[in-house]
Amino acid sequence: MFTEAAKEIIVPGVSVILPTHNRAALLKRAMESVLTQSYSDLELLVIDDGSIDDTETFVKQMILSDNRIKYYKLPRNMGVSYARNTGICNSSGKYIAFQDSDDEWLPEKLEKQVLLLETLPEDVWLTYGLVCSIDGDEKKTMNVKCIMPDEPDLFRKMLMISCGDLSLLSCLFRREVFEMSGLFDENLKVSEDREFFIRISRKGKYYCLSEHLVNRYRTKGSLKLGKRNHVNSLKASVLIFLKYFADIKKDRAILMAQLYWICRRLKRLIKGLLRSL
Repeated sequence: MFTEAAKEIIVPGVSVILPTHNRAALLKRAMESVLTQSYSDLELLVIDDGSIDDTETFVKQMILSDNRIKYYKLPRNMGVSYARNTGICNSSGKYIAFQDSDDEWLPEKLEKQVLLLETLPEDVWLTYGLVCSIDGDEKKTMNVKCIMPDEPDLFRKMLMISCGDLSLLSCLFRREVFEMSGLFDENLKVSEDREFFIRISRKGKYYCLSEHLVNRYRTKGSLKLGKRNHVNSLKASVLIFLKYFADIKKDRAILMAQLYWICRRLKRLIKGLLRSL
């Protein structure tokens, strides 16, 4: 038997952070895909970002059957970056992973990634896998560049936006990544993950596990959908450009890639406005 003092110092191998906002109807699949992982030494931190539906009732009911779940309710909708940062600050695991409220992990995701990180050098800060995007009956594997620890000029390639659709949901991070590089930028309503990948690529290395690990479902209310998010996407692209301008201006190719990306976002915004007329 462990003493009470011994219990206090036992920490989970992985902290899984799941921000959610008014997704009570979808949470079951997302949470169960975490809780039924073949790697069970985990805690699941559900960060309720000011929901006004039945999220709190549902999660507290789930806690009754699994004490690995922790529930935190924010007083109002603060945004996904704030919610993820709240989860990180309240987590205790050796490794940190992120889940979304409408997506699904394959059963061996964490086990494969933990075993891999345990064998890799400490300068490999994360491992990630492939994501299957599901929209109704349509399924397709997202185009993700396979980045390995020997990848040259990773920071430059991240600024060039040339590393494919790298998904935060497929990643497993060492805890030290957030201690050394900071948390998600709360000024960004979208693309906070892209900015974070750019930031940590200055010093850290990535390892691609070329296996299907996550199903991403396109559902109503997704951050990737909706006209209102065109403004946030454009704003985020501009903020990232300004944040890294000291590096961007040194390389003409990076400058052109960043300006092209901003123009794409502006074009989408204009198209959305014209359709609404």
